[in-house]
Amino acid sequence: MLRFISLSTVLSILFGVTPLLAQRRRAPEDQLKLNDLYFAQEKKCRGLLHEERWKEAEAACAETVRLADRFADQRELEKLSAYAELGHALDGQKRFREAIKNYMRAVEVARPRLDETNVEIADVYRDIAMSYHALGDLKEARDWYTKTEASYLASYKRIAGGDVSPEGEEMLRGYMKALKRVYELHSIVAEQAGALDEAEELKKKSESIQ
Repeated sequence: MLRFISLSTVLSILFGVTPLLAQRRRAPEDQLKLNDLYFAQEKKCRGLLHEERWKEAEAACAETVRLADRFADQRELEKLSAYAELGHALDGQKRFREAIKNYMRAVEVARPRLDETNVEIADVYRDIAMSYHALGDLKEARDWYTKTEASYLASYKRIAGGDVSPEGEEMLRGYMKALKRVYELHSIVAEQAGALDEAEELKKKSESIQ
């Protein structure tokens, strides 16, 4: 009796091409189409966030996440951005715990390509800290602001350690501006927690950045 043999099995027998490898070899065309869909949707998500149309942004950004999750490896930045933007939409609706879950997921999907020496991670850490601050969870907020500061400083040192172009100099100024704001926020939460000496030290750090 004749048995049906699938194409993937034939490829595997004749050329050593497994079904997974065959899928990966077909992937570029699919990934290009997905790329176009993703960036069009991400632009819509970002626009709604900018306009503070939070509920509509939530739906648009959730679709961006769905598309980002279909990307192959090496697209960690897009995946991080998608989850972070969904977090922003939830933050705008004061759904802070849900926002934190998405920020945590943003960090998770960025690994192992990105770490604390990448400013994108520092930005998400800051979002987590601010969400905990909004919830009134001062301990978690202080912990995450501390992580944020360390990540911004590590990101700065990574870029500043080599030959820096004019564009790089502008980028570094942006890092320090963001760090200054984090010190300000951290000083507020430290004061609210009764850590007055810490709050004063953080204010001094903020003021030292021009």
